[in-house]
Amino acid sequence: MNIKDLETYAKRNFDSAICLIGVIPFTIFIYLLVVQLGSIDILVGYTGYIMLVSMSLIILGIAMARKMLWVLINRIFEFNKNVVDLQNELV
Repeated sequence: MNIKDLETYAKRNFDSAICLIGVIPFTIFIYLLVVQLGSIDILVGYTGYIMLVSMSLIILGIAMARKMLWVLINRIFEFNKNVVDLQNELV
């Protein structure tokens, strides 16, 4: 595998992991809320507003974390590419 293939593979796995980190706990929370209180009508009104705000914060957090971590991963790939280039120059 060359560096470009590794980068594509890492990006795909990274995107999947970041999405699952936020979606799974939120889905479990919604399920438990509806099961404990008995109906989907609990999501209307003030509780629905809180759920909307929390979902917005989760999505914003996922987007920010994804951006920050992907920049870090890109820097690591660039550093690795520079090291490989320096090794090739020495040989």
